[in-house]
Amino acid sequence: MKWNEFTFTEPRNIGRWKSAYEKDDGPGLSQQADDYFRACVTLFAELLSQIGDAMVGQMSRAADPVTDLYRQRKENAAVLDFDDLLQRAHERKRQRSIRSASGTFPFIFPLSYLHLLDCRSY
Repeated sequence: MKWNEFTFTEPRNIGRWKSAYEKDDGPGLSQQADDYFRACVTLFAELLSQIGDAMVGQMSRAADPVTDLYRQRKENAAVLDFDDLLQRAHERKRQRSIRSASGTFPFIFPLSYLHLLDCRSY
């Protein structure tokens, strides 16, 4: 493993395998050792990923009381921050699109006139 990093040093030991186990068995054993090395690197990366996920989850749960207190103080002061504005704008846009999608059409157009309604042509 490299110093102060979470990466492994690539082994280059084929010469040692050949000298220890002759030219016949050395390359095969070297390849087998490389396969084990790759498996260890993959499993170590998965382990680090799981540790990171657990840490993020714990930090998020630890920060929940702080964010709840912040939200409560904003409500008490009757102020909005930028995130509130974005969330409210998104909600309003979503409600408008739901209303327009559920509306009725006052006119029925024959299929031969539908090309006149195409907004891309204007």
